[in-house]
Amino acid sequence: MYLKLWYSISLDDNYDIIINDINTRVESKISILNDALSNIFEASLNLARIKFISLFIIAHSKVQTVHFEKLAVGFENNAKTFSSLRRIQRFSAHYYLDTDIIARLIFALLPHQPTTF
Repeated sequence: MYLKLWYSISLDDNYDIIINDINTRVESKISILNDALSNIFEASLNLARIKFISLFIIAHSKVQTVHFEKLAVGFENNAKTFSSLRRIQRFSAHYYLDTDIIARLIFALLPHQPTTF
């Protein structure tokens, strides 16, 4: 199953995120995003949460809504929709996502150019 991905996220040697236009398989999108998020979050989040956030980002860009039931349908995994829904609900109810982690993600995704003085 192929889906259009507007961009792919990869990291260069300095852990800067590189965004390229490509068509790619769902599994590739998730693994690319997992790798990028792992490098951004470093030891702040465990792998299960990083994988969840990757699925959540991809589902959110796919269904373009914050409605949990629709996001659960958009999860590209082998789990049942109800299981994905419960996963979203548990994450939202029990996990506090630190604002420093969110800021790191946002700033890593922003385009930037080196400043020369």
